[in-house]
Amino acid sequence: MTENRGKCLVTVYADVPADIEEEYNRWYDTHHIPARLQVPGFLSAARYVAYNGKPKYLTLYELENFGVFKHPQMVKLNNEPTEWDQHIMPQVQIVERAIYDCIFECGEAPERHASRATTVRFDPPAEVEAEFNDWYDKDHVPSLVAVPGMHCGRRYKKRWGEGAQYLALYEFDDENIPASDAWKKAADSEWTRQILPKLGPMKRARHRLIFEAQGQSSG
Repeated sequence: MTENRGKCLVTVYADVPADIEEEYNRWYDTHHIPARLQVPGFLSAARYVAYNGKPKYLTLYELENFGVFKHPQMVKLNNEPTEWDQHIMPQVQIVERAIYDCIFECGEAPERHASRATTVRFDPPAEVEAEFNDWYDKDHVPSLVAVPGMHCGRRYKKRWGEGAQYLALYEFDDENIPASDAWKKAADSEWTRQILPKLGPMKRARHRLIFEAQGQSSG
């Protein structure tokens, strides 16, 4: 796994009232994220705006492991919000916030976050969960990552929080890839056609990178 990519991922999907949106973005980029990237084990942060799907904003934090949340610096940040935190955070409409463990990866994650990302969230019924995981790891993700221009695909399972049980994350730079014939062909295998009707609703969004920053390892 690339050095700035951790085995633990924090996702925050959110909408923001228009009247504080400019301040929200400034607060996130100059105050909220920098404080967290000072905590050992916070490897990187990336913020995106949706260009297809919703909600509008997505923030991803890459962590070395779940234990980072027990670090004294992190505990202090959670327990002692600043005045700016207290002003902004109650106004943000958090749609989903969850912590995930990486369970599968394919391709080569770029050193810096790619300029585009797709996230797909599923809550598969228990009776098809085993097949769901086999299909994703053996068929679906490898086929999509093999499309020219794709960097990588990773899958996660939820450890904590409000959000789907499973998350898939794909990184690429060319916004036209998901609309290409190569992508459509890769996403239309016989196994895919058989299993999708069994899985129930999914949540999919495509995102443009608007901010990223690097943190530090605990070592």
